[in-house]
Amino acid sequence: MIWGILGVVLFATLAIRPERAWEVLSSWAYEDPEANRPSRAAFTVQRVVASVMLLVSVGAIVLGVTAPGRERAAAERAAEREATCQEVAEELESILRFENGRVANPDKVRAWGQEHGYDVVANSAVVLVEGPGLVLTVSGPMGPSC
Repeated sequence: MIWGILGVVLFATLAIRPERAWEVLSSWAYEDPEANRPSRAAFTVQRVVASVMLLVSVGAIVLGVTAPGRERAAAERAAEREATCQEVAEELESILRFENGRVANPDKVRAWGQEHGYDVVANSAVVLVEGPGLVLTVSGPMGPSC
């Protein structure tokens, strides 16, 4: 954020008064500054480039201010999905049975999925549950994985 503000100040100065910026920042390096003064065209190019960079700096500040809110909202959504997944996993584990590494009651698991509005695939050793914002797999005794 501080770098964005410094960028805005610097680029605004370069866009508004490039001649003065040259006098303050660069003229001291020359024995005869007036003989080494950039042309009017060079100052015009500097003004255009500085104006573009000013817009970029303002955009970076705006995005930097709004990004933490978006990140927080994304983290909250992820936490909600994880909580939902854990609830579904616990409920599924209460009805799911494995025997010899295979799903012993696939029809019951599919019926449970239909009852709760989930798409359920119950193969020999894996159960896959999909729903809005949810993908859950259960592989034998390994337990659920969201």
